[in-house]
Amino acid sequence: MGSEIKDESGGGIETFPHLYGPLGLEAVVEVAPLEPASGGLFVPERSWVSPALEVRRSPIEGLGLFATARLELGQPVAVMGGRVLTDAELAGHIAG
Repeated sequence: MGSEIKDESGGGIETFPHLYGPLGLEAVVEVAPLEPASGGLFVPERSWVSPALEVRRSPIEGLGLFATARLELGQPVAVMGGRVLTDAELAGHIAG
């Protein structure tokens, strides 16, 4: 692959792959403009964020999502768009 990939947490329970090093242009499969939604949150086109949430300054750091209405247990609050790749597919994109 050439560049190191580490599974890391953003501070939560789940981990996500992070690429350390250059990503060759041949690995890019799509380029699209991404403008911030209301509140300054960048949400990919194929994503959805519940209208019961709003973006505000976090007392911890940066911006955060805050509920503006009661949320029921198990109620979806966000769906992040894009395409999920297997490890092998990601390695293939990086390798070119």
